[in-house]
Amino acid sequence: MRHIASILASLGLAATAVLAEEAPDLDDPKVKAKIVAAAVLRDTLEERGPEGAKLFYAPNSETPFSG
Repeated sequence: MRHIASILASLGLAATAVLAEEAPDLDDPKVKAKIVAAAVLRDTLEERGPEGAKLFYAPNSETPFSG
């Protein structure tokens, strides 16, 4: 029973940490510009890999795009 209580407490703390993050202020031009600069357009992604297991990659990247 202690083990379950410990797991539930950990999940509660994790959920609190996620909910505590504030959404970015998209009305702030600096914040919006930073987000737009980091964006990757769908049309620029490259599909690589065998049929049925293709992954998307950003241009000039060896790591699959996680978006």
